[in-house]
Amino acid sequence: MQFEDYRKELLTVLFAQKRLIVAVTVFIFTCSVLIAFFWPPTYASYGTVLVKIKRQFKNPEALEKAEVRYSPVTPEDLSSEVEILTSHDVIEMTIDSLKKRNLYRHEGGGFLNISLLLDKILPDKQSNTKQFNREVYTIKKKLQTKAVELSNAVEASFHHMDPSYAVTFLDALLNEYIKYRMKIYYPDEAEIYFTKGTGGFGEEIDKKRKDWIDIIEKNKISDPSEELKNNLMIKKELETQLNTIRNSAIEKKMQIEYLETALKKEGIQFFSFIDKASIANLSTSLQDIFMEYGNVLRVYTQSSDKASPVEKQMRDTLNVLRSEIRIYKDGLASELETLNKQIAAMKNEISNIVNWNVELQKQNITTQKIQFEMDLLKQSYDTFSKRKEESVQGSTSPASMHISILSKAFLSNGPVFPKKRVVIPLGFIIGLLIGCSLAFVKEYFDHTFKKISDAEKMGLRVIFSIPDFTEKEKPAPK
Repeated sequence: MQFEDYRKELLTVLFAQKRLIVAVTVFIFTCSVLIAFFWPPTYASYGTVLVKIKRQFKNPEALEKAEVRYSPVTPEDLSSEVEILTSHDVIEMTIDSLKKRNLYRHEGGGFLNISLLLDKILPDKQSNTKQFNREVYTIKKKLQTKAVELSNAVEASFHHMDPSYAVTFLDALLNEYIKYRMKIYYPDEAEIYFTKGTGGFGEEIDKKRKDWIDIIEKNKISDPSEELKNNLMIKKELETQLNTIRNSAIEKKMQIEYLETALKKEGIQFFSFIDKASIANLSTSLQDIFMEYGNVLRVYTQSSDKASPVEKQMRDTLNVLRSEIRIYKDGLASELETLNKQIAAMKNEISNIVNWNVELQKQNITTQKIQFEMDLLKQSYDTFSKRKEESVQGSTSPASMHISILSKAFLSNGPVFPKKRVVIPLGFIIGLLIGCSLAFVKEYFDHTFKKISDAEKMGLRVIFSIPDFTEKEKPAPK
């Protein structure tokens, strides 16, 4: 019974808002029909390229019988190919190529120059670079690429309202992509470099040998590695001595600072912590006088004749002790200065050793580099002269050996948008769904009383209700 009530309420809402549902459905359906019949059609061109091998590995410095190895194509390589295909440079090269070619297409009994069409669509790069880049980005958004599963193929499509332009542009794009791709993997600069190097190995070997001799004569050291070992041992000993002197200097500095602080304090200080005979004797005498002065004060007052001489003697002894402390402090300062000079001298010596070690290491690295280059040049002398045309990996092989167009650009079977069989039914379904949704939203926000339960939910009493006699009575269930 509850299910029947729920179904009845649902049908009641739909019946009450039937005008809204029908209006929204008709409006959206009409829009879809207009789009299907009057929207400018967009066509797509499709093409596929096949990546055969990524690149060949043939070291021009290897022996003549070295085997050529090819690296297999991975999914990551196909993703890289997709990025190259849709790159800004490839699109720009395609535009330049189409503008330079006098291509025509048949239209309305005549022929239309595609190069002139491109001039109208795309601004000149030199005059308006910003607008040109914006249009290139728009073309890039119309390009769709994907790597075909379980294969080494990459499928590309291009959408445009002009079907001839779509096919022409994609075909030119695939050709420019192959050129650009080969240029990336096998640049011309590498070929120029290796070609120039084929005839100069003998001169390079003599030059490297002369450089080695010059380094030995300049530094007067034939084995820099042994010299480095000796310098490191001396440096280690100097650093040990330097740490000892630094600790002593720190100790002297702390003593001086403590003595300066003690001298600034007022009152009697015995400085008994200083291990020096003259200061120790004065400190002992000052302590005896201080004890005697204390004993006198137990019997006499501080201003009495008995206490005054003892106090004067105590202060004189304290002044003498302070003078000795100052002399002692000056001596410590002199020792600290000497230690600092020693530290500076050792630092300078260690720095000189470090600098010299750096120079020795440079010489060692330079000689090792020269030795390595000489060995490499000797091994490469014969093979470079025999394979002058193979100096760049894969430069002599044709592009079709690495990548080829599996399917040239072809036009889609009719426009890809709008498709009447898809747009019209979809417009009707979407219109119906949106109309029903708006009907339920409107009914939800309509708070008028429609049935007895609505009044009871508000806490109102229902005296009576008048049934709708126009509604046909349903037959009683058997």
